[in-house]
Amino acid sequence: MVGKSTRVFDRIQNLAVLNEQVSIPYRDRFQPGIYKNRIQFMFNGETETISFKCQDYALEAVRDRLPTAIVKQRTENGVIVEAKGMISEGLLMWLLSQGSRLEVLSPQKLRKAWLDEAKQLHFWDFYVNANAPEMKTWAQGMHRYFSDELALKILVKVCEIKQSDDGRKQAKLFLKSYCKHNHLVLPQ
Repeated sequence: MVGKSTRVFDRIQNLAVLNEQVSIPYRDRFQPGIYKNRIQFMFNGETETISFKCQDYALEAVRDRLPTAIVKQRTENGVIVEAKGMISEGLLMWLLSQGSRLEVLSPQKLRKAWLDEAKQLHFWDFYVNANAPEMKTWAQGMHRYFSDELALKILVKVCEIKQSDDGRKQAKLFLKSYCKHNHLVLPQ
């Protein structure tokens, strides 16, 4: 899952104004609305059609993060959704965060990355039902109420299991951003 980097304006440290003019044909112009709808996860990548199954109640969360999402088919277990988006580490991290509510169908390289990481990240390592510690289930929905500290442990684990250097770098960048946003101390 190697993607292009996104340049974030609030991180620019030096700027040089050049006395050059660039001519770009109108059809090749930058279209911020289209870009915004396809890069929701901070990292660039190739724009592709993403297909996945999700449970009905997760559909609004999907539409919130993937504005181009269209329901292609309704099944007895939920819906099959297609969306245009940039295949990136950020997208993969979000898809993994949906747990069993979502299953990636295509493109194949995204499905493979999703399955590979899902097999390595065991949520029961992070959650214990205080009333029944022997139960290793998420069915009761309590996983929605992670504390910041628990989310931090999960993100640290994601950084550890990333295979590629780029994936590890992007996961660490996300972890750092999460810590900063939530006023947490970044683990060493």
